[in-house]
Amino acid sequence: MLESLLFFSSKGNNLHCVSVFDVDFANQNWKTNSDENTIFSTNCDDLVYVPDNNFEQALIDLGYDTVLDDYVNKQNILNVTSLDVSNKQITDLTGIEAFTALENLNASNNNGLDDLNITTLTNLKILNIENDLILGTIDISKNAALEELYAGTNDFKSLDVTQNINLKKLD
Repeated sequence: MLESLLFFSSKGNNLHCVSVFDVDFANQNWKTNSDENTIFSTNCDDLVYVPDNNFEQALIDLGYDTVLDDYVNKQNILNVTSLDVSNKQITDLTGIEAFTALENLNASNNNGLDDLNITTLTNLKILNIENDLILGTIDISKNAALEELYAGTNDFKSLDVTQNINLKKLD
């Protein structure tokens, strides 16, 4: 244990999880010098950072999480093949990259999604992001299994589908 560590500070950065031997000790002695969203865990690899409360609440409603705390247990989402988080006012899908078994993602009608990172979702066959007003970017070059893409009413300027050789439907 690090009982000899007298001072720990992680304020002012983007640190989400700190792996420690003793969570209680860390919370009692170091939490006041950490950002609000920094947590201590015995294994940060088991946690997926989900900063958008609406996205995490949707995962709670679907039974994949239990506490609104910016984290989802990775074991709860590893085998999810279909996810519908449409109409939830989500603006940030950070954490979606951990849903590696996902084949069908409906994130439509969220009205304001930022950049969407789905490059790790190599099993994705159906993607619906209609009416999301995506202002950032979307990279689907790694989604070779993609068969259907519904992306109408968005605000991105270009969409490269040259790597999507299985694409049968594009809206």
